[in-house]
Amino acid sequence: MDDIKFIFLEINPDLIDAWKRAFTDHNLPLDNFSIVQSNLQDLPNNLRRFDCIVSPANSYGRLDGG
Repeated sequence: MDDIKFIFLEINPDLIDAWKRAFTDHNLPLDNFSIVQSNLQDLPNNLRRFDCIVSPANSYGRLDGG
């Protein structure tokens, strides 16, 4: 599973800082993680290849687009 990479993508700098603090506070390596302050359309080219997006926007499990 060393080849699995995770991208944490957020526009809110406070949440970005909280994620970074959590990794530091828990002594977690960032080897397989990228924490990026950006929206999806402005994601840097080197991070634009991915297989899956997980978003809390659909936290109710509704699959009707609304």
